Parts: sequence; structure tokens; C-alpha cells
Amino acid sequence: MIHDVIVEKTSTGFRTHGLEEEGMKDIALNLTLPDHLATSILVAATQKLRNHELAINDVETEITTCPLFVKETPSSYLIIFPDEFLRFPWESNCSEVYKSQIA
Repeated sequence: MIHDVIVEKTSTGFRTHGLEEEGMKDIALNLTLPDHLATSILVAATQKLRNHELAINDVETEITTCPLFVKETPSSYLIIFPDEFLRFPWESNCSEVYKSQIA
């Protein structure tokens, strides 16, 4: 059964809730963003996940205007943003704020 996407604010960012009831992992975003933007991104990612279209452990280019990396962790899928120069946290010279997404 498909449910509406529930997005919760956490101490480190945002997270979907309830996807495990559909046999999927929840999706997390560990970056401070406006609530409406984080919700929009997580809802779009959930729809792509439900349709088996979400790039896992790869760069996802269809959710926002910038590329995102979707990393599978033991408990969730983590959406990782690049910095303003499109460098991901594991790349040299990535801005510290963005490195905290995977700390």
C-alpha cells in the first residue's frame, strides 16, 4: 500500500518516515534547508524510489537543478548535496558545511 510521504525535521536535517511499511528504506537529508525545499526534494526522491528510478550510490540529476548523490546506508538512503562549486564532501576543497552531511 502506498502512503503519503511523511517528512520529519531531525536534529541534523530532514527524513522521510514510513517507507519501511512499503518495503523500502527511508530517505534522509542532513543539511539545513528551508522546510518547503527539503520536503519538496524528499517527496520527489520518494516518488523516484517508488518507481525504481532513483539513482542509488550514484549521482541523481533529475530532482534539483544541481546534481545530488544518493548514498545507501544501513538504515536509509542519504541525499548528499555538493557545495557551491559542485564538489561533494569526499572531494578535496569541499566547503566544510557540506562535509558535515556525511560526518
